[in-house]
Amino acid sequence: MKRCVIGIAAHVDAGKTTLAESLLYTAGMIRRKGRGDNGTAFLDTEQVEKERGITVFSHQAVLETESSLFTLLDTPGHEDFSAQTEQAVSVMDTAILVISGTDGIQSHSLPLWRIMERHRLPVVIFVNKIDISAKSREELLSELHTLSDRVCPFDDMEGIAGTDEALMNEYLESGELSDESLAKAFGERAFFPCVFGSALKGEGADELLRLLDTLAPEPRPKDTLSGRVFKVTYDGNTRLTHLRLTGGTLSPRDFIGEEKINALRIYSGSRYTTADRIYPGMTAAAAGLTSLRPGDVFGDESTTFTPVFEPVMTYRVIPPEGMDEFAVQTVMQRLEEEEPLLGVQADSTGVHVKVMGEVQLEIISRRFSELTGKTPSFDSGTVAFLETIAAPADGAGHFEPLRHYGEVHVHMEPLPRGSGITIDSKVSEDVLQGVWQNSILSALSEKRHKGVLTGAPLTDVHITLTAGKDVLWITGCRIPCNTADHTSDHVFRVDFMSDPDCLCGSDKLIMQMLVGILICLVRQACGHTQELDGVVDLIECQPMMNQSLVFREACLSEPDIMVDGLSVKPSAAMFFQIERCIEMPDSNQRFNAVLMHFFKHVTIEFHPCL
Repeated sequence: MKRCVIGIAAHVDAGKTTLAESLLYTAGMIRRKGRGDNGTAFLDTEQVEKERGITVFSHQAVLETESSLFTLLDTPGHEDFSAQTEQAVSVMDTAILVISGTDGIQSHSLPLWRIMERHRLPVVIFVNKIDISAKSREELLSELHTLSDRVCPFDDMEGIAGTDEALMNEYLESGELSDESLAKAFGERAFFPCVFGSALKGEGADELLRLLDTLAPEPRPKDTLSGRVFKVTYDGNTRLTHLRLTGGTLSPRDFIGEEKINALRIYSGSRYTTADRIYPGMTAAAAGLTSLRPGDVFGDESTTFTPVFEPVMTYRVIPPEGMDEFAVQTVMQRLEEEEPLLGVQADSTGVHVKVMGEVQLEIISRRFSELTGKTPSFDSGTVAFLETIAAPADGAGHFEPLRHYGEVHVHMEPLPRGSGITIDSKVSEDVLQGVWQNSILSALSEKRHKGVLTGAPLTDVHITLTAGKDVLWITGCRIPCNTADHTSDHVFRVDFMSDPDCLCGSDKLIMQMLVGILICLVRQACGHTQELDGVVDLIECQPMMNQSLVFREACLSEPDIMVDGLSVKPSAAMFFQIERCIEMPDSNQRFNAVLMHFFKHVTIEFHPCL
């Protein structure tokens, strides 16, 4: 059975939810058709949706035909909730764009079409309210051609054949088009079939279901467990992560990353059934996941998208009586999980949120009241400005958290208006390992950068990673593991740690390190050894390539061991040979220097003492 996700999107009041009800009723999934405008729709499950008569959140239903198992997604039509629609579009296999026959193409129809085009979605156009439209079908079809000249009625085989050379050849040879050829061309966006009907009266629903059953493409599953998150909701205190699976299978007690799934729910309206297993092409709400947010991907599903819709207003939240700003921030961050573009920020002036308009602000206030029993207020709001740079600039920074060190250099260039932020790297992996570069690029892409004039988000900038340096911790010492300078006068600092046995238990470790000699100092006292507190320098760099070294690892069960006549504590962990005795300035004590040679791209094997 074919499994795929079908989504419905439209300008508000075009009849989108009514069409979803008609499809579910025609397929026998519900017994009675509801309506969004009177609060009886099967898919408008939230109380605020029933009261306002509009879809605020995306909802799903199971729609089963003879040969297909569809997940039907109903998305918000009001532009204030466009972020919900955009996240839902990201998991669709086929989209249905509903156009009102009385109003034609409306203001929000064009952005929706562009989003579908951006995601390369096959699109079916349903022209609704044809029974009360003053426009003829020809006039409406001419208007649809402003979206694309490849829009054709599904019953016009000759017109469809004219959109694709392969379809034309088949039509000329046989006088008809096979379902396989139509499905292939539809999946490749060679044409966009349209259906005329009335969702309220059920006209066109049968034809639309047959079209979907025939043409809707089933995605090719990926080899490993993969998927995309498109929504987060709460059922009481249970956090539900709504995801679409694109590869592998998923069951309760399986792990995504380090988080275990406790249960899988398949929703249909407000009801749900628990699933023992889901397959590619299905969606489910997973309980137990706490870190994944809408837009996140896992497994081989690596494609991410920058949102098209961005909030245009910023409001300061005025705490209700009895709540401080910290409590307000906590609640707003909870709501931000459901609405990622809320952009909750707290500073010295208070807690701020970003919204698309006043309708969304009312819904946020309503959701806040449902969670706390108190109603917040907001200031008059300001326009959410963006900043960019006027000329190229360079930046650098270094970071020294516990036991780590990092250094990053970037070059920034201005881009044309509307380009957003793009990121790349020009650093060789000989200078900075690929794993660190990927980490830097990921951090740059995930962070919302602030401008320097007003603190507004940065946009229209190309950021290039130009240089970097990192530090690797090896048995108690921090060692710069990449540098372009291997000359003898390049000096680094090496710190001792309190627990240098961090590599105990490892069998083999492949590392990339600085070519040179690290000197570890130990002190003899009463036949035992003691690590020297303080810092020593990497005082000598000698290229010794193409040599292999085998280090011994001290047995922790032994109090100390002898190497070349020197008693060495197990905490020294690794050693190679005793080079010479040295005297430290301003000290009457003598120290033995244990030299450890490190090489670039060397395999270090650890052998336990026998």
